[in-house]
Amino acid sequence: MSHLRTPAESPLNASHAARFGYVPNYARVFALAPEAYAAWQALNAAIRAGMDERRYELVTLAAARALGSRYCALANAAVLRDRFYDDRTLHAIVTDRHRAGLDPGDVATMDFADRIAVDPGAAR
Repeated sequence: MSHLRTPAESPLNASHAARFGYVPNYARVFALAPEAYAAWQALNAAIRAGMDERRYELVTLAAARALGSRYCALANAAVLRDRFYDDRTLHAIVTDRHRAGLDPGDVATMDFADRIAVDPGAAR
């Protein structure tokens, strides 16, 4: 089994440590290719430009859960809890978004993200 050996020093480390108080795992991986991180940031900005932060976090939570990415799901859930919902509401969203009292547009967008994450060809 191989393991990635990320550089101990990277321009990404200082900026992430200043922002979050630690260096997240994704930044450690992107330290191997800072140009890929810049491209990912541009893509992420383009996606976010079309929706508000709350909906973006809901959509990425749905996609992360569909893909089985616990790390991303927890990160998105943390933002939703810290900025938008109390624990009870967030639990309802994660348990059954269709019965959580969300706006129908939010539910539809999450359903779409779920479908596309599992089967990108479903976007036809």
